[in-house]
Amino acid sequence: MEQWRVEPMLDFRRIEMSDFPALRKMYEKYGNWSCDCTICGTYMWRDYLDIRISLEEEKLIVYQQLDGKHLFYIPLMEDRIAGIREIVAYMKEQGEECYFYPVANEELSLFEEAGYRIETERDEGWNDYVYDITALANMKGKKYHNHKNHINKFNALYENVELLDIRDVEPAEYLQFLDDYVKSEHKKATIAKEENVKAKEVLSDLEAYGVVGYVLKVDGKIVGLEVGEILGDYYYSHIEKADKTYNGVYSKLVQLVSQDLQEKVKYMNREEDLNEPGLRRSKRGYKPIGYIEKNQVKILD
Repeated sequence: MEQWRVEPMLDFRRIEMSDFPALRKMYEKYGNWSCDCTICGTYMWRDYLDIRISLEEEKLIVYQQLDGKHLFYIPLMEDRIAGIREIVAYMKEQGEECYFYPVANEELSLFEEAGYRIETERDEGWNDYVYDITALANMKGKKYHNHKNHINKFNALYENVELLDIRDVEPAEYLQFLDDYVKSEHKKATIAKEENVKAKEVLSDLEAYGVVGYVLKVDGKIVGLEVGEILGDYYYSHIEKADKTYNGVYSKLVQLVSQDLQEKVKYMNREEDLNEPGLRRSKRGYKPIGYIEKNQVKILD
């Protein structure tokens, strides 16, 4: 992917692990609660999307490259309108069109306030799915009928089931589980391959990423893995893998993880479905309470 740099107004560079504390602070303070505005959401995809940052005290500007466009996050700073104007001026100096993504619905008014005319694009596949964590922990009512059936089957078929904190499990165990999962899935899409590579990267350095994680075992064997991060009232599910030969394993994993998290957060963000039919059915089946709708914004004038 072609490397791109703009100067002298803003200075962009690759993300380093040493940036994590500052990024986490800025995402919690100014982020739009989308999965993009998380440590893993940024760092896991830094190569695939050629993500770069400009980081100063109380000011973070992020861009990613996709489909030949440079897409800027809404500036993470107190005066976001000033930040938008700085980016637009910066792109004009480069002779480039100016795009912003991901822009939440409530952030669209910032462009009008900044004095710009815009064109927006929204794709349903970009939406983040948001769930009530207590609802997932309990799965009560008719709307969860299918998942309750899956969980009941799991409970009837398997004994000696335990959900463990990932830090209480030997890394070699869950890294081997991930390798076995990747081999069993046979996914050839570039984005799927990149996700698997970066998932292993995260699992190899849990402390640096500041993630929480769980391992589901049956008779001492790993059958499920869940890793994510907490920002504010949200838990972001970044890595979720399970052995589908175990009947109902995904429903059981989601319920047990949610039960452990319900005293820590209010919501679970299970990220996008990217218009994949199977993912869409799965994510809708857990009955989201809402979506974070993300827009791509083009500055017209």
